[in-house]
Amino acid sequence: MADSCPTGPGALGRIPELANDPYLARQPSVSGPKIDAIARLMRSGKWNWADNDIKVNGNVIIDGHHRYIAARLTGIEPRFIPSTERYAMTFSWQQLRVSKSHS
Repeated sequence: MADSCPTGPGALGRIPELANDPYLARQPSVSGPKIDAIARLMRSGKWNWADNDIKVNGNVIIDGHHRYIAARLTGIEPRFIPSTERYAMTFSWQQLRVSKSHS
């Protein structure tokens, strides 16, 4: 498991836990520091999935991209709830850009 989330274009494609992952993202980028902050909470045992479920429409993550990646990095099983929200585009983990900022 990775200690911190790598940053840059395609960075998530280098993480073994996401290499053959069946889920797709509906947003083109995520925040490395935000993923790291959630992963720290998960590793410390302070993370609570209450009101933090990951919303999915089929195999597309609608809401919870940072939570999902943090769970994969820490080996914690994510919690999903179904969503019927539509999406226009999808991105594989290899296509996502991981920024160095919190935005």
